[in-house]
Amino acid sequence: MFCQRTRYSHPPKLLYALSCAILFACITLNLFVNWGWVNTRTAHIYSYLGDDFPETFAIGPLSQASIFIENTVHYQINTSDATSEWQTLFPTGGGYVHLGPRQRPFLLSMYHQLYCLRLLKNTIATSSSGRMTDQLEQEHRCLNYLRQAILCEPSLRLEPESQRIEDLGLPSGVDGLGLEHNECKDWSTVFNAVGANQKIRV
Repeated sequence: MFCQRTRYSHPPKLLYALSCAILFACITLNLFVNWGWVNTRTAHIYSYLGDDFPETFAIGPLSQASIFIENTVHYQINTSDATSEWQTLFPTGGGYVHLGPRQRPFLLSMYHQLYCLRLLKNTIATSSSGRMTDQLEQEHRCLNYLRQAILCEPSLRLEPESQRIEDLGLPSGVDGLGLEHNECKDWSTVFNAVGANQKIRV
């Protein structure tokens, strides 16, 4: 007695669909692994010891803001209220945040720049005979720091020559007044986040 072998045949369309599904799965897996669609590494937990700390203060993306450049009567050099007005630029703690298990202090670059501006303001308000050598050395360091900070984030805002300068009998030039800069970041968010960090410490 002969037994006939049973042959199972699959319709061509089914085989084609199955091949396409396998190919698609292989391509997708390759993209996930090789192109970083999936983070196969666990998030790094910083110790905040030595150089093991993040580059930025993590408060999320800052919203866009604008600023209108004006020759304000505030933030003067040597008036009676100059010191108190300049102090309002700094949140509680002076721009420092404390991070990590040991609450390591860090100063945000934004406030470092403002500290340097305030130092320059104080130096200008001091008579040349009263300026100390260490004060001038610190001023030189701050000038270099501000120079590099400006180069780091160059603004491409076009500023036309100002008629106000010519009206003063001075050579033609630019004062930047009356212009709106619309590519700013919301500095008030930074101010509030730094203040909140100080409250957590308390």
